[in-house]
This record gives sequence, structure tokens and C-alpha cells, in this order.
Amino acid sequence: MVLSCLLLFILQTAAYPIPNTRPSDVGPLQEIQTRSESDSSVWSGTREFMYVPSVLKTMPKGPENHNRARDTSLAQFSCSSLVYGLSAADCVYMAEIGMLGQGNNSLEDNGLIWIGADGPNTFTFVNAADVPLILILWYAPQNDDQASFMNARVPAISYSLPNTGSAVELSVANGLSGAWSTIYDRSTALTAFGQVDNTFGEFSSGVYATVDVSRLVNMSGDPMTIMVSGESGGSGGCVSDMSTCVYTCDAGTGNSCGTERTYSLLNCGGPNAVKSMDSDGNPTGGCQGWSFGGHIDIVLTGPDS
Repeated sequence: MVLSCLLLFILQTAAYPIPNTRPSDVGPLQEIQTRSESDSSVWSGTREFMYVPSVLKTMPKGPENHNRARDTSLAQFSCSSLVYGLSAADCVYMAEIGMLGQGNNSLEDNGLIWIGADGPNTFTFVNAADVPLILILWYAPQNDDQASFMNARVPAISYSLPNTGSAVELSVANGLSGAWSTIYDRSTALTAFGQVDNTFGEFSSGVYATVDVSRLVNMSGDPMTIMVSGESGGSGGCVSDMSTCVYTCDAGTGNSCGTERTYSLLNCGGPNAVKSMDSDGNPTGGCQGWSFGGHIDIVLTGPDS
């Protein structure tokens, strides 16, 4: 039943209209500086993109705080002017949990990540949960080991998906590495280090285009399913979810992990699914089949969906 519902949402997504009007509680587009990534930013191989800076690897884990109480003293930015697609209530919650700012939410091709379907890679996110969601998506410039820390970096996208069936389509340039996570029902917090305390979806676009589900930040995080439609004119068919082609913490490492040789890539086989090891013995790989252009469907569900 769950899989049938997920497939139904994917089928509906193909015809789901992307909003072209501004809801009453979201503001105008925020102008941002743009930049282009050089070819050197493309991954030289398929590997798990880690989000634990080396400076934090020797630090003790912080306490579990997936549903910690709001601390309004952490608010770092104003919601008096909203970016496109973000509701006022969601913006206020982001500020209250200590995020650095709203997403850029560009509506035009900025050479990186923008709202719309005119890029070489397109990602469609569908709310298949029974609660409001906030999609948080970022990319990692070269040599920036804090890109996923939302208390230190502004995301590329922060977008409200308020209802079951709400959807947004994003364009992603080639040559980028990044990830997304989701705030559920205005209750998901940041970890002690500043990452969204939930399941991650990770991607690298371009020649070694790869996408995967990662549970390393929070093994108890909310479910998602990623489906690769494939390269332009081709077929993909790879699926990554909470049990397939997914990064998980090894037994004995607790509810979160990330240091070397503390995690595994599980059940990653079949068409366009790759799995290998790096020189340090860490698993690498994920879902491929969309090099230099493809479409990814992401279904965001809840525990009871």
C-alpha cells in the first residue's frame, strides 16, 4: 500500500502545476549574486558526500534534539520581507530554530539552483506526508566544509510545501554537489552543530551524476523516496529510499555518525546503482543514470504514510 501511494504521487507529479503566482503570504523574489562553478567542481568519482567538517570529527555528539522546544533567542533574521515560495509562518520557525537566513529562491537561471523546469537537471519534490513541510536545499562550493550547516550558511532554496500533494520543481546546474533535508510540521530542529536534524538527500550533478538517501545525521529521520528518471533521452530506473541504496550508521555508532568507517551503503544494486569503496575503506556510490542531464522525483513521506 505504501509503495502504491508513493507511485501514485509520482504519477500525479508529472502533471502537477508549478505555482506561477505569489500566494498572499509570500514576498517578492530576492536578488542574489550569481557565480559559475568550474569543471574542477565535478566529482572525479562516485562517493558519499560527507557533511561533518573535519574540525568536528573529534567533538562529542550533541544531545538528541529532533523535536526540541523552540528558543526564540536564536532568531537571526527578519521575516518582514519573504522570498518567493516561503510562507511567513515557516520563515518565523526557521529563524526561531537558529537558521542563518531564508533561501535565495531564485526564479531565474543563476547558473546554480533555481525554481523552474528549464535547467539541465530537474528535481521535483512532492509532499506526501500529512503535515506541512519546509524544503531546505543547498549546494557545496569547493573547499566549503560547512555548506550543510544552516546556522552558518544560507540555503539555496527554502520552500513551503504546506499540504499533501504540494510540489515544487527545481533546476540544478551541472557540476554541483549538494543536498536537501526537510523540516516537518514546524517541529524539526537543527542538530547541536547546526544541520537540519532529519534525513538527507544528497546529489552530485554532471559527469558522475549521483543521488542517494543518507540517514547519517539522524537514523530516526523522516522517510523519503528518490526515483531517477534518467539521462535526457535515456532511462534511469534507480531508486534510493530508507532501505535501498541508502547510507546508514553501523551498529554501535548511535543515532548519528559520519566519521570514517562508521557507516555503510546498503542494498545498492541493479540498473544504474553503483557501490564501491574509497581509499580509506568508506563506501561510495548511489543512484546514477542521469549524467549531464536528467530528472529526479523525490517523494517526502511521514512515518505513517
